[in-house]
Amino acid sequence: MNSVSAHKLVIALATFVVMGVLCASCSEKLPPPDKSPLTEAERQARFFAVAKVGDYVVAVSSNGFYRAQASTKNWERISVPHGMSAQGQFAVSEANSNVVYFWPSAAFETKGSLFVSSDAGSKWTLVSDDYGFTSVYQNRDGRLYATIWKKVGGSTQGVHSRLIMSENEGKSWKDISQNIFGDLYGIFADPKYTNRICVVGNSIRNYIFDSTNDTYSSWTATREWEWRKDSKTDDDFLRGGYSTTTVLYMLNANLQNYFDYNFGNKPQIQAFVIDVDTNHLEFTVGQKIQMPITVKFLPDYGPVKFVDATNNEEFWRISCITPDGKRVGAAGRTNRVEQSDDSEKLKQRTDDNTGFQIVELSSTNSYSRTLSFDHLTDFSKSGTYRIRLSYDSIGWGWENKKHSGIWGGYFSSPVFTLTIKP
Repeated sequence: MNSVSAHKLVIALATFVVMGVLCASCSEKLPPPDKSPLTEAERQARFFAVAKVGDYVVAVSSNGFYRAQASTKNWERISVPHGMSAQGQFAVSEANSNVVYFWPSAAFETKGSLFVSSDAGSKWTLVSDDYGFTSVYQNRDGRLYATIWKKVGGSTQGVHSRLIMSENEGKSWKDISQNIFGDLYGIFADPKYTNRICVVGNSIRNYIFDSTNDTYSSWTATREWEWRKDSKTDDDFLRGGYSTTTVLYMLNANLQNYFDYNFGNKPQIQAFVIDVDTNHLEFTVGQKIQMPITVKFLPDYGPVKFVDATNNEEFWRISCITPDGKRVGAAGRTNRVEQSDDSEKLKQRTDDNTGFQIVELSSTNSYSRTLSFDHLTDFSKSGTYRIRLSYDSIGWGWENKKHSGIWGGYFSSPVFTLTIKP
């Protein structure tokens, strides 16, 4: 063998060894899934994250990663690569319903990992370990976006929140932050331009950032409440909410209860539910719009003191899209500011039983009443209305800034439709 051939052989062997090392690192051999029966501890552990992916649901708790087919509802353990810490988040692709991403939480960390599964959570591969990911979004056109922590300007400037984009499924990334500012923590599709995204960020207050063009060379910033006030879509206008001035009760998802409630892609949901009697959602023009509703408290702790007016809709609000597309928001009472005055009025009226009642809600004790929807807004036009109903007692149930024991807060029902016939 001459020296040239020997040299080529050495190069070939070296290349083969390097490729072998690289392949070993990129194709981690995983242990086979544990098929033993799930323990009670596994069933009761709360989810850190959960996502509906195609026909499956994937979830993670302190005990590991799990997957269930929605039709069978049978959970099974799944094996994941090293680095997929249980403390993390899922994001479902808008381009492919079977694709889901996962990234471990990385508060102010500039290095982290992003993983992807293309088969609804069965197998996972590493996409990138170059950034500390805080949110991920794949738009319908396949472009992948992420908010990350990045060291900017050397040690004197510290860590900043940035927005990056990949057009090759995470193999390479481009910083498109431009004039965006603040801490970025959310990405969603632009309701006006389907090939663009919007970003949610915070700098003292929340902002929505909209790109001025398809190349993301410049962004406009709008305070979130102003952006939401002029909602771009009906669905955005009908967004529900949950807040409180007392205790923020939540129901946590786990393997035992996930399919019993409407968790969707959330590891916890509001503790209060408004059920509307769907057998009473069709009326004629001029008929009184009165419907039975039920308030339920889902967690098995309680009871909770819940206040409501006995002869009006003082604690109730409505958001609806009318048959001609008009967006209407209305409330049963207008004074939501004078908290101390409201509290004193509530105390007097509950003490002498003039128009109020306090009930105890628990997982076994619900509250029902009839609401006159036409006391909240006008239903004189025939057609179909899209509605979200809300309860609102924020500012009530307090005495001298001390909690009186009555829960005060705001929560919403699912969106439903009501039909008015001519």
